[in-house]
Amino acid sequence: MTEAWVQEMCRRWARAKLRIWNGGDGKGHEDGWPASSIAGRIREEGEGSGQGPLRQHYAEVMVGEALIVARAIEGMAFGQRLCLHLHYLTKAPVREKAKFVGISPAGYWSLLGVAHGQIAGYVQGLEHADGIARVSQERRNAT
Repeated sequence: MTEAWVQEMCRRWARAKLRIWNGGDGKGHEDGWPASSIAGRIREEGEGSGQGPLRQHYAEVMVGEALIVARAIEGMAFGQRLCLHLHYLTKAPVREKAKFVGISPAGYWSLLGVAHGQIAGYVQGLEHADGIARVSQERRNAT
């Protein structure tokens, strides 16, 4: 059984990820991905937009627990990353998600549990490194 605090951290990561993909209001708000094509930059910035570095004109979204989960996911095997993305970023039923991954629904839940366990291990490693507590013990005890 996955700890509730890990699931909550994953939900925070998913909200941040969706906000980056879709913008703050889900309709392409300005804090979504900036235009990366020359045509998009010209439309947004006007003449001379191809010159100078690409700048970030929006607030950082992937912070706190969402950033911790994002960093933990980077070190996972592809199947675990895929399972987390499907589970938290799509609304399809589990049987469809499992079919997409090519495993049974039971295998899907097992893979998701392994991914959650890796996130928990990553967080606990951070807490012990340099004595920095990233997720408070009180929060874990409350769930």
